[in-house]
Amino acid sequence: MAQLLPYVEVLLPSVGIFFIFLFVYRAITRADRGEREAYQEAVEEYRKKKAAEESPRD
Repeated sequence: MAQLLPYVEVLLPSVGIFFIFLFVYRAITRADRGEREAYQEAVEEYRKKKAAEESPRD
């Protein structure tokens, strides 16, 4: 076990940075997905409103 300790000490910071990067990347992709969904809903609402305004009224 004492032979592995230097390797763990060397690799631990890199593994920690990897998990921080993974967390940040996941947060960014989730935010982007939420933004795309909100944009799509806004576009659909706009198109429905435009279609209702342009439809012939009797």
